[in-house]
Amino acid sequence: MSETKLKPCPFCGEEPFCGTDAQGWGVICTSMQQCDVSPTTTYHESEEDAVAAWNNRPNEKGLTFDASETEIILAALSLWGVENNRDLDDLCEKIKSGGK
Repeated sequence: MSETKLKPCPFCGEEPFCGTDAQGWGVICTSMQQCDVSPTTTYHESEEDAVAAWNNRPNEKGLTFDASETEIILAALSLWGVENNRDLDDLCEKIKSGGK
């Protein structure tokens, strides 16, 4: 059994389950009633690798935005004439094409 403790599910906060089958080791959130996402890892050769994959949260600190950051982003998009998803798509295409 892995010495590393599994982090709770990033979506519902419940405890996950680590197990193995013929395909390898994996971790899954087992809270069907609480979790709309029910995330799981891909299969790994070892329990340690599966736990490391589950516990890896590279964007953990970047998932929340300060309200002022959000307001700045929305204000900038508004200045560029972005009022809906179609406008945003058009702006992205314009940027990709070098402004043409």
